[in-house]
Amino acid sequence: MTLKALSLTTAVFLLVNIISVYALNYTSNSTNSTLAGTPVMHSLYWQDSIGLSGYIFSFDDCTNSLENDSWNDMTGNGNWSNITKIIDSTIGCDVKWCVYANDSSNNWNGTSCQNPFSYIITNQPPNIYFIESIPTQDPTGSSTTTVTFIVSVSDINGYSDILSVSAEFNKTGEVTRSGDCDEDNVINSTARNYSCSFDMWYYDANGIWSVMVYAEDTSSENDTEWSSFTYNLLTSWVMNVNSLNFGSIYHGENYIGATENPMILANTGNDDFSGKINVTALDLRGVTNSSEYIPAESFSVSIDNDANGDILQNNTAVNVTGTSLNRSALSTEELYFYILNVPLDLSFQVYNTTVLDEWTIST
Repeated sequence: MTLKALSLTTAVFLLVNIISVYALNYTSNSTNSTLAGTPVMHSLYWQDSIGLSGYIFSFDDCTNSLENDSWNDMTGNGNWSNITKIIDSTIGCDVKWCVYANDSSNNWNGTSCQNPFSYIITNQPPNIYFIESIPTQDPTGSSTTTVTFIVSVSDINGYSDILSVSAEFNKTGEVTRSGDCDEDNVINSTARNYSCSFDMWYYDANGIWSVMVYAEDTSSENDTEWSSFTYNLLTSWVMNVNSLNFGSIYHGENYIGATENPMILANTGNDDFSGKINVTALDLRGVTNSSEYIPAESFSVSIDNDANGDILQNNTAVNVTGTSLNRSALSTEELYFYILNVPLDLSFQVYNTTVLDEWTIST
């Protein structure tokens, strides 16, 4: 009797095991996104030893009510139910979903719908999808050059969700130039244009500058995109005087400075003139008797208030020692001119550049 009872118990366990092998079941529930207004794929992996037949997807897109889709075929002993839906654009609302599956023996599994899967819709960041090409820019001497361009930004939650748009110009070793981008025309319900405008200074380096555009929405989500433009070289400088005078000088007087000392040179562009300043002098001929002259070698130039500078030479460019006229705001250099001596055999008259030509300063 004991043996028979044992055999019956064993048979019952075998029957349960057979049923569990053939049961229709699922695993690996997943979604590939929760971003508002985007396509989201809802997936379950199904297994059935008898053979899969198909399924019905049920979906609640923030309506608090599940709605069934139409029948979808599904074959084999293992297969995926993959359904993609464009979800609602409302941030924070609850999406629910489940699947009713059927096998080839007409067995159904709808247990996922007893407690549907769910997720909360999250914010979709803004998207900078267009930056207007910026043409090559020319510096403006001693001033700024205003650079303007249009940026297009979209947000699936509506253009009103875009909080701010800004831009920066960057170049290694340079001060970052930045500014805000103002709201421009509306493109559609989810996108609008922004007008970006800010200034480049005359002393900013020439070459390629990177443009970084940044957009942020009301949920602090953001997007960053890049562009570039070329800033040209401007070789430009000015001086505060256009003439030099040494007044009345008598025989025997030496080391007389020009009344305009110092001559001040100012860099008004983005070139670097340090060590590149040259003075070309010419002999000063007498106005009354042009056969008499003060030779160019009687004059000197220096960056200090000192007659012991570089001796000038007739019709020859002489580089001024130690000059610094770099590329920066308010960059200046001072030049001091001296007459070292006056030849004793000269008559009293005016000596100037009228007969020959003007002296020149070059870089």
